[in-house]
Amino acid sequence: MTQKKILYIQPNSVLGGSFQSLYYLLRNLNRSLYDPTVLFPQKNQHIIDRLKEIHVKSFIKPFPIVSYSINSKYRILLYTFFHYILLHKYYLRTYTTLPFDILHLNSLNSLFGLALANKFRIPAVWHIREQLSSILYNIPQMIFSQMAGESVIKHILCISENEATK
Repeated sequence: MTQKKILYIQPNSVLGGSFQSLYYLLRNLNRSLYDPTVLFPQKNQHIIDRLKEIHVKSFIKPFPIVSYSINSKYRILLYTFFHYILLHKYYLRTYTTLPFDILHLNSLNSLFGLALANKFRIPAVWHIREQLSSILYNIPQMIFSQMAGESVIKHILCISENEATK
């Protein structure tokens, strides 16, 4: 059986909650079945070194992110949302090939991965770490799900069973 190549899209390269949970996931991944690589929008050598310790490849290629956080100000959300809308097609053009079988989107901030999955018709697993209970999160989720095409998203993993019902 050949290994499935998975591209994990990590929306930032800081030592925070999303990276820690991704690190734990990768550390325990069955390597006989999966060959993981992590995509970052900017470089942080400490993060790259941590991934090398567990034998995970990584690469840096800028992509637009949408800043979703409980602590984000509305103007920051609007700015990054419009930045994404205006620039995601430009960034998509920089990806001429994507030699992966599956995409793993690590939080709402990695929405660009939905556009990649749609362009290359690769199934995506969307790991949503944010709480979706407020209207603020539900609207972008619906918009981007429709933009990317529902046939691309194969699984949505939520932080809790309560969130999964939403």
